[in-house]
Amino acid sequence: MKYSHLFFVSFLTLVFPLLAIDESREPNVQYTLQINGKDYDLIADIPKKINGNFQNLNLLLKAGKWKEFAYGGIQFSYLASFTWEADIQSDSDKSWVLSGNDFKIMYFVLSEAITIEDYTNAFADRMGKENTQIFDVEDRFGNATYTGKKLFVKISGVDLVYEIYLIPTKEGTRILTLQDAPESTDKSSPEKIQMMEQIRKQFTILK
Repeated sequence: MKYSHLFFVSFLTLVFPLLAIDESREPNVQYTLQINGKDYDLIADIPKKINGNFQNLNLLLKAGKWKEFAYGGIQFSYLASFTWEADIQSDSDKSWVLSGNDFKIMYFVLSEAITIEDYTNAFADRMGKENTQIFDVEDRFGNATYTGKKLFVKISGVDLVYEIYLIPTKEGTRILTLQDAPESTDKSSPEKIQMMEQIRKQFTILK
């Protein structure tokens, strides 16, 4: 009986393998349903049981401010107003771009092992080295401190600031690039300030 049970479990595992997460799919909007002044977090199309006796209900539905990014082995929250782009070429080569009005998050998972110096130099070549200044930078995301490169780029009179960090991985390369379009290079845009506060507080490496 014991061996029959093990065989049945193994059979199910082979016939019905775990479904892979669709990493091209934009995360769902999170909502908050307020019932008589108490908040209940909801996600579209996912049932949630709420216990209690409710009479003379006063309801308010609020769209969540954040979405949850949990792809490519990392996790953080980003503003729900950001647009979403995903390019999934394979399990080992994929990228995502989350764009606001002034601030953009670009995350790349690459099969090739690349140093941050090589990547930054290639990035500066694309932008034009005559338009680019490169400095070392350090920041804390979640529970870890990361060192990276900061690039000041001036194109057609527009100032752009990039920060590039390598996210630890056992194989290939994972690159987190943050792009900001501030009013001046000595200040950050309000979007960046808001997003970086969230990333510093919540960023997690899943694997």
